[in-house]
Amino acid sequence: MQKTNKNNLILANFFATTRIGVLARLLILTLPFLVLLIWLDIANIYIISAIFVLALVYVFKKHIWLLPIISLPLLAFGQIIYIPITPSWVYEASIAEAAIIFSTLVILIDAFINQKIKDLKFNNLFIGLFIYFVLSVASFTRIIDFRLYVYGIKIVALAMLSYFIALNLFNTRERIRAFFLGLASLILVLSAQIFVKFYALGFSLKFFFFRNDISIAIGPIAIVSAILVLALPLILAASFVSKGRDKLFLSIAFSFGSLAVFLSLGKGAIISLSLGLVYLFVRFKTKRVAFFSAASLFVAASYLFFESFFSGIFFRMSQMFTDVSSKFRVMELEAIAKIISEHFWLGVGSGQQMIYYTRYLFRDYRQLANNFLLQSWMDLGIVGLLAIIVLIIIFVKNTKRVKKELNTRFLVLYYGFVACFLVALFNGLVEVTFFAIPYAIIFWLMAGAFSNLKKYETVNNHN
Repeated sequence: MQKTNKNNLILANFFATTRIGVLARLLILTLPFLVLLIWLDIANIYIISAIFVLALVYVFKKHIWLLPIISLPLLAFGQIIYIPITPSWVYEASIAEAAIIFSTLVILIDAFINQKIKDLKFNNLFIGLFIYFVLSVASFTRIIDFRLYVYGIKIVALAMLSYFIALNLFNTRERIRAFFLGLASLILVLSAQIFVKFYALGFSLKFFFFRNDISIAIGPIAIVSAILVLALPLILAASFVSKGRDKLFLSIAFSFGSLAVFLSLGKGAIISLSLGLVYLFVRFKTKRVAFFSAASLFVAASYLFFESFFSGIFFRMSQMFTDVSSKFRVMELEAIAKIISEHFWLGVGSGQQMIYYTRYLFRDYRQLANNFLLQSWMDLGIVGLLAIIVLIIIFVKNTKRVKKELNTRFLVLYYGFVACFLVALFNGLVEVTFFAIPYAIIFWLMAGAFSNLKKYETVNNHN
């Protein structure tokens, strides 16, 4: 009898403490759910695999904060997960999207099992994102294309979940530092892809004349430039407060990223980045000499080694209001005005704007609007626009709160984040940004880390 009790105790400890035991317990708990799915004839290899991966990730929940960080550079490889929904519809996703979803599920499951719901961190900005998500879902009654509707609400959902996991996971100095390094890794990968594309085109001016037709794995060159200019001010600020290998790595990422933006010849991206760097120049009084020296060196090197591109930038700037791109923007604004006038109050529904673009612009043109405010107005009407404006107001208030909490020693990072937000705000008015999935994930992870910037002051943190 005693031997039996001892064996039962050993078995109980195995299931309660070892990772294999915890995994086995989770799989046993999900077995009835799997049987139900099979009985209802809706189970497939994708659902079963997702449940198994979720259980496996949960076993390593103490290190779940690494998952979204590791997935950052993987964003550069685009959507590589394909799940057939119907014979004519294949759902596409990136590894980063899967990482965001799995991280969220692990946080929620762990909080529920261990009765830590009250420990989860929420704030007004998350509530604002949640309200916008609800409005997007509620637009179902006005949709034409269900797949575009799913895509539309997916963007908002991923933005909300990215902010949620950053708010709850990026809460120590080491984790925020790891986020900087993950972001820098993404910049290096994207820069390398641009350089390879540049080389594949034979160092020609096709980058200039056919810019709108050039894409890499993550998407069009315009969204790549937008992501780079969003991250670069923060990477520069992080390099100022880092030491040793971190400082070197971040500095290299900033240099290569800046060169990639220069080669992309994006007017909006270059102006946005210049705005962010000028802001940092004004704020970093002790770094002004270094700023000026680095900028002068970059301009000189660009003129010597990329003279045609250097001239191309000035040409594009001189043709800012008369080139083909600017003329298209006028046509786009006219189309947007028609859409808004016809659907002023409630909009066309989440994701449906692309259909109307094919009616009012070009038959095969299915792209998002080059202005995030107008995009929200078309999607959700004046209600959506007001929701976005409220989000911006909450964001500004949150920014002021963070500054009050910080020691002056760490204001360098604060100004780096603020520079990124200024870049995002300006660039979002002239390019597709916040409603593009990779950009949304990066921005809201960044916003979540920013909300926890006070934690960066504490050195003795544990992962």
